[in-house]
Amino acid sequence: MKKKVRYTVKSITVPVISVLVVAAVAWSRYQRHGDMFYIWLLGGLLAIMLVLMLFFAPVSVSVTDRGIKLKSLLNCKNIPFDKIIKVKEFIPSATAKSPFGSRDWLGSWGWFKDNRIGRYRAFYGKPDECFLVTLSDGKMFLIGCEDHAAVADAIREKMQPDSK
Repeated sequence: MKKKVRYTVKSITVPVISVLVVAAVAWSRYQRHGDMFYIWLLGGLLAIMLVLMLFFAPVSVSVTDRGIKLKSLLNCKNIPFDKIIKVKEFIPSATAKSPFGSRDWLGSWGWFKDNRIGRYRAFYGKPDECFLVTLSDGKMFLIGCEDHAAVADAIREKMQPDSK
């Protein structure tokens, strides 16, 4: 079973508007003072943003025979079923802190901390299409995709019987 991650409108417009604003400032500075520093800074920021999004922005969630596959364009994270102890629906808090993560840059991805559950790794597009996977080592993954309830049910079915 493979499901796509759907993004909110905000997840698409925030990166576009941010890039346009930074580009406008860089171009304005270059036109007025002939200062190439801001053009190079813009190029560096764009390169970093694009690489991070290519490696971490969620694209799809698959349930295979062995586990869950979290796919981005250039990366894939596998979570084996034997490590999963709990799956439940969960809506992320808008106040969750993000020391090493991104919210609304082609979905939400990276590491977050929520006062309700603690630290978790996010991999979702729309916040209302999420479920929380807890592993035996205490790590948590907040995963989101279209038809998230069916995906969570499929994961529960494939988990070891004693860990449901």
